Amino acid sequence: MRFQCPMCKGIVSVENSDMGSSVQCGHCNKPVTVPSSRTASGSVIGDFIILHELGRGGMGVVYLAHQISLDRPAALKILAENYANNADFVVGFIKEARAAAKLNHPNIVQAYAVGDDDGIFYFAMEHVDGETMKNILMRENKLSVDRAIDITRQIAEALDYAWQEEKLVHRDIKPDNIMLTSSGRAKLADLGLAKVGNENSQAEGDEVMGTPQYISPEQLTGDKLDNRTDIYCLGATFYHFLTGRFPYEGASAIEIARQHLDGTLVPPNQVDPAIPEAVSKVVEKMMAKDPAKRYQSAGKLAEDLAQIKRGQNPFGVPRIQAPGGQKGAAPKLNIPGKNLKNTGKKPTLSVKPKDSAPSGTNVPNETASNSVKKSASPASPAETASQPAGSPSVKKKKKVQSGGRSVVKIIVGIVVVLILAAGGAFGYFRFVKKQDPVAIISQAKAVIRQKTAVPEPSEFMKAAAPVVKQLHQENSDAAANAKLCYDFLKKRISPETDEEKRLQDEIIAYFVRQDEETVDNARIKAHKKYDEEQERKRIAKEAAAEAKIKKDHEAKIRAAEKEKAEKERQRIAREQRALQAKKQNFKRQIEYRERQMFLDIVRCGEKHDAESLKKIFEENINIRNNIPRPEYISQVEFENYTKLFIGRARFLRRMMENAWKWDKIFTDGDSRLIGMQIELNSDICKLTGIKDGEVSGKIGSKEISVPVAKLVNTRKFCRFAVKAAEELKQKDTLPFFFFWRGAYKMAYEAALEASPRGRNSYSYVVTSYLKAAMKDPRIKPQLEKKFRGVPEYDRLNPVRRPPPRRPAARKQSPKKTPAKRPVKKK
Repeated sequence: MRFQCPMCKGIVSVENSDMGSSVQCGHCNKPVTVPSSRTASGSVIGDFIILHELGRGGMGVVYLAHQISLDRPAALKILAENYANNADFVVGFIKEARAAAKLNHPNIVQAYAVGDDDGIFYFAMEHVDGETMKNILMRENKLSVDRAIDITRQIAEALDYAWQEEKLVHRDIKPDNIMLTSSGRAKLADLGLAKVGNENSQAEGDEVMGTPQYISPEQLTGDKLDNRTDIYCLGATFYHFLTGRFPYEGASAIEIARQHLDGTLVPPNQVDPAIPEAVSKVVEKMMAKDPAKRYQSAGKLAEDLAQIKRGQNPFGVPRIQAPGGQKGAAPKLNIPGKNLKNTGKKPTLSVKPKDSAPSGTNVPNETASNSVKKSASPASPAETASQPAGSPSVKKKKKVQSGGRSVVKIIVGIVVVLILAAGGAFGYFRFVKKQDPVAIISQAKAVIRQKTAVPEPSEFMKAAAPVVKQLHQENSDAAANAKLCYDFLKKRISPETDEEKRLQDEIIAYFVRQDEETVDNARIKAHKKYDEEQERKRIAKEAAAEAKIKKDHEAKIRAAEKEKAEKERQRIAREQRALQAKKQNFKRQIEYRERQMFLDIVRCGEKHDAESLKKIFEENINIRNNIPRPEYISQVEFENYTKLFIGRARFLRRMMENAWKWDKIFTDGDSRLIGMQIELNSDICKLTGIKDGEVSGKIGSKEISVPVAKLVNTRKFCRFAVKAAEELKQKDTLPFFFFWRGAYKMAYEAALEASPRGRNSYSYVVTSYLKAAMKDPRIKPQLEKKFRGVPEYDRLNPVRRPPPRRPAARKQSPKKTPAKRPVKKK
């Protein structure tokens, strides 16, 4: 395994058996503790350092991680062990994750990577700074109409993009999988777990994905899924946003699923009259049970929602006003399809349309997983009834029971007799003899104790008797006997009778005899121990001297080996640095060729030299054959270094070929443009033709011809070109024509009319050219004149304006005293 050193932040590799132990870091040489597991904080999985856990789900655990190569945060999903051990599931998981990674849309959580690190399968995706719509609904109950429309429209655009680009079907649209960022943007999550469209959703062993409150009818019946499935699920989610309740509700998941198949949807505006009728009709169309009656594309759905947001009415209903949504967490439903085969697993609950399933079936709500399993009910007492009365087992049971009853009767009889006897004796002494039975029993006990009493031995005999008994035993331990004698004599108990004195003398004699033997043995043992200690010290001193000589010799050898290894390490490091420098230099050469390719587009465009630019594109596309591969770069590295460059060269060639098609149209004309309106010399004319680079128009009987070169930088020609692009359905390629002809501001205006994809492609080319041109001191001074006012240029060259000056405070002029009028003398 690998982990990050907490001291120096270096990556350390250790054996899996070292988990939880202390090792020495190979970078800073400090002792560090290895994480306790492969997924503990600090562990490295693939290109990601695990920071801490974010949450758990049915498929695995999601961690907040840091991507090492790109220095950015990421959400890392580690596949659960039961899924990781399923080879078929892992293959499908990697396939679908790679398909999702190809998608790049502002309303889709971006997939970063998928892979395997020594048996751990992971899926890395964008870490979204926000919260799920489920949490928002739990807090706010429901959403306002405007907010619900905005979020639904963004998710519809994401679904349309996923279907158009990769034919991906999400299959589990619900508030849990919709994230709202801190800036208010909606993002669709878990597209990496989608299934590629047009595949049978009920393959062998496959389980229906979906949540019962939002699941589509075709997911329940096992029909093939397409983008209309996601539109239904999004409609159920939209319904929840608007009303604060689920479209269908029931006591069990089966009941809810059955309503999706044949229930009647209550329109949202009947649940909340404040919801406009146009919005209610959109939801009803999204949730039509027949896919043919729904929206056929999420793009058309997004357009209708945008019209409603602008106050337009696609269904001819009143304008919108705003209300709000509710909380609710949906249990997951796991329903197999029509063609389920026997795989030896536990049976799963199946839902069939109409009346094929028994009513009243109860299904538990499992919120931690994506399935509802049907458990086998225990047998009732009637079903597990006993065997017939005449069988052998029944007879045996009856015989045992009758024997047990006889023993119990005998015991009860004896107890009754004893109780009666005791009661009779008590009555005889109490009432006949007029004596107290209790007192008689006490007197009898006292007499018995007196007759059977034995004189108690003295304290001396109590202590001496066990010692003497031990001394008379054969094969007793002399040392143990001597200790017993010593313990007795230490008590200093005085004897009183002759027998006690005799026992004391016997104990003293044994102790003295044993003590003398013990002293002699101890003296011999002490001399022997001293001699052995001296011999041991001599041998240890000789061994220490030999060990010191050996240690010094080994230390010299290790020092020499360490010095040699250090020199070798430094040599290898120098070679590695030199090799990396060469590789970096080669990569910079490729990057320089790429920048030069963008500069060549404008250079050749100014000369109107398309042939030279075609040769440049051809050379760059065949760069692997045109330049030799250095020996210090492997074939794989060479292909990796040039792969992106070749892809961009092909992309630019494709864009410029489209620009040259427009150049040909505006040079030789196109019959489809004849009759279109165009402004020539301030006159609105009807286009009669374009020939040899001149545009001809007619107004009344007046013929007007103007060269395209004079018109290309004018807005009136740009407006005509945009209309022509709409007519020819080539709006995405028109900006590159103006870019080729040097009309950069007109190119930007044409890009505004293109689709988001076409606009992004054009913006990428312009931005790449500007970045390359700013590094060329010959071209940079000319950029402001050509590109000022173009957003891409303004972003790269923000204008720094000085802060406004505060006006100086006015000095108040001194007040003038009014002059006194002279008084006239009478």
